[in-house]
Amino acid sequence: MSLPRGRACLDCRRRKVKCDGAAPACSRCVAAGHGSDCEYTDTDSVSRIKILEDNIVNLEAKIARLEHEQSKSTRNAHSRPLPDIQIPGRGVVSPNPSAKTTFRLVPATLHSISSHPDLPPDWWIKPVLPLEVARLLIDIFAPHAFNYGFFLHGPRFLQHMFPPDNSSPSLPLSLISVVYLWGIHLSGHHSLMAHEESFLNRAIMNVLKSQQPHHIVPNIQAEVLLAHYFLRKGKFNSAMHHLNSAISHSVACGLHQLGSQHTGANFALPPPSDSLEFGERLDAFWAIVLFHKSWVVALQWPSRISTILDDMIYAPFPLEMSYYESGSFKFLPQKEPTLRQFLDYPENDGVTSDLAVSVQLLSISDEIIQFHTFDRRLSDFIKTLPPIESYPERFRHSWLVSNSSVQAAIIQLHSAMNEPKSREKCLQAAEKIGLMIHTIPHELEHVNPILGTMWFAACRVFIPVLSQLAKVPVTEETVIETARIKVLLKTVLEAMTTYGTDCALMYSRLGHAMELCQEHEIQL
Repeated sequence: MSLPRGRACLDCRRRKVKCDGAAPACSRCVAAGHGSDCEYTDTDSVSRIKILEDNIVNLEAKIARLEHEQSKSTRNAHSRPLPDIQIPGRGVVSPNPSAKTTFRLVPATLHSISSHPDLPPDWWIKPVLPLEVARLLIDIFAPHAFNYGFFLHGPRFLQHMFPPDNSSPSLPLSLISVVYLWGIHLSGHHSLMAHEESFLNRAIMNVLKSQQPHHIVPNIQAEVLLAHYFLRKGKFNSAMHHLNSAISHSVACGLHQLGSQHTGANFALPPPSDSLEFGERLDAFWAIVLFHKSWVVALQWPSRISTILDDMIYAPFPLEMSYYESGSFKFLPQKEPTLRQFLDYPENDGVTSDLAVSVQLLSISDEIIQFHTFDRRLSDFIKTLPPIESYPERFRHSWLVSNSSVQAAIIQLHSAMNEPKSREKCLQAAEKIGLMIHTIPHELEHVNPILGTMWFAACRVFIPVLSQLAKVPVTEETVIETARIKVLLKTVLEAMTTYGTDCALMYSRLGHAMELCQEHEIQL
């Protein structure tokens, strides 16, 4: 007897063959060896196999939908703008514009960070910080980097610091840890500054351990930044130690004779890979010279090292970073020591680099401290200098430091001469120092601590002059002159108060200035 329609097993129905309807498995399924899979159903129920098949279809559809959403998310991630990170120091282009980057590099600008920065837990433990914390600290440091001796090419530094493949930075820990330290120190946030001491110890340890020859320039950068840090904290011996270490490293590898035919380095650096690396080496040496001469002039410590260096330097004056970026520059070998040749003929020879001009100004200032015969030459050279308006805004702080140091040197030169002309020159120099304070942007939170000694030099001129004016008969002329000098003195003291809150050197000089006011009974 044939089975009623719809009563055959599922396998026979699928194969469209006759089924005998035997239970629990039909003869065909048993003969084919898959009797255990033989299954019957009626029209009113759904079989187990059909349910599984439907589940498979649903899962496949879900997989396809998830794959589509993932692909869409990936496309959106590629089109989403990269987060910004500020370029520390100098440099405006990427050494490899086509290379992928973790961040979008932008020029540094002064800005405030959140009062409660979003920090991951235990962010301070690892030597290389989490990406978002490292970016925050560099953003804090970047606008002030050049003022504290950062001479590296900013975009290249960031590419080494944040490789696009999220691998470890290719910079030595000595430099990384000191940059972290500066970011924490300048942040003004308790959540960051609570770890400043531990980051200082970490930086010192990494600087001591990092002696690889192929990292000589980054290690010199770390020493210079650490020296500036200790100077800002008022720890002069520690600052001088790291500055002398930077000088030793630079001379040992021949940076003072870079590009010349002179030899004598203890070990030779490999040839620079490109013009940018050459420029970084050149800037490294001149940044050290600038720092050392700033120290000599501002603190009035005549230095044999400075004199010896002047006779050893054959490296050409540095250029603006844009020349290194373009590769379009040539240096002629120096036949005479660079600074000695300049000091013999201190005309402005067309060198427009802010670093070069600063070195030249301080080199003359250094000579003024030791030789009083440079007064006329200095006056002639100052007349050839470009005005502050010709400098990019973020480099005007360097102009302020260099020009203030020159005026402080003039005060030092003439203060020992008790004659009307010298007193007049001291007062004119002090007035220029006071007026230059007005060039400081209001949003600038930190200045070079060296300015504290220069501003104090101006106070030492203003206060005795006011004391002397108080002893002469009152006339319209003396009243106007007293009011004018009081305004200048108040400007200087207010600047020292503003920037002395977190700078030990500035605060110390402010205290001496206030004691001098009390001694001469000056009322402001």
